[in-house]
Amino acid sequence: MPENRRHSLIAADLPLTLYLNKRLTSDLLAALRDGFSSSSTVQTTASEGTGTNLSGGAQLGIKGLASFDFGGQDSQQGEKSESITQQFQQTPTSLFARLRKDLREFDIVRSVSDEVRPGDFIEFESALHKSSAVEMLMALSEIIPIMEIFQRQELQQTTHHKRSSHQSKNRSHQKKELEDMSKFINTFISAVTDGESQDLVAKMNDFHVVLTTDRQYFIDPTMNDVIDGMFNVFGKVTRVVSAGSDERINLLRKSPLGRLQNLLPQLNEVVAPFEDLAGRKEVASVEIPGPAIQVIPIAIFV
Repeated sequence: MPENRRHSLIAADLPLTLYLNKRLTSDLLAALRDGFSSSSTVQTTASEGTGTNLSGGAQLGIKGLASFDFGGQDSQQGEKSESITQQFQQTPTSLFARLRKDLREFDIVRSVSDEVRPGDFIEFESALHKSSAVEMLMALSEIIPIMEIFQRQELQQTTHHKRSSHQSKNRSHQKKELEDMSKFINTFISAVTDGESQDLVAKMNDFHVVLTTDRQYFIDPTMNDVIDGMFNVFGKVTRVVSAGSDERINLLRKSPLGRLQNLLPQLNEVVAPFEDLAGRKEVASVEIPGPAIQVIPIAIFV
């Protein structure tokens, strides 16, 4: 590595991408550079007086990314010259690192604290989480089976001690309610999470950022890799909601439930008794108020 690059390099220049939109990365870099080369060839020649011969080659392939070809031939015989050829190909992450560096050198990458507008490039660091409504429902979907176990034990005890038929009917009715609630919640979760587009939310003080991600670009399709920890987000702003505005960013807008707002009061009514168990309030909070921005992420990385 050249000495001048060694001193200017920082850890953020070598991103570890957990989410990377490869199409946007290559499109933007090509637009920025009037096209780009995905590989380069370096050849050096020299003359030597000794007589030696050396040849060889190797290829390193990374599934889903690119291949790296290292081939060369050294030929030295009397006054003959030697030739060394190396071919280097870019990977999606290396292309993103180049794109990010170029845009920052043009000083057009803003932070959340700036007065951002739709179309601006933005980069920030934050913890990320899924919709609070989805997280709440997922927590309940794990709690309900445990509650059903307790219900079955109570029914067995009621039968064993031959308690009144009224008590038995109450237990059976409660069991039926839990089963119906479990079906309703699982159906709701499937409708919200089965699509390719998923929302993640970042909150910095009173400011929200909604990330509209595409599941296929995550290394881990469950998105669990980007939930626990602090992550850098690089993307483009698509919408700005100012403080005090009547506008909201609806986290269900791309799901079938986004057009069925009348289901939300029913959802609140169903899960409200279990808020304390799940450790959350405002269960069906699926609308993000201002100040907030909506972003299409190009990369989520550390």
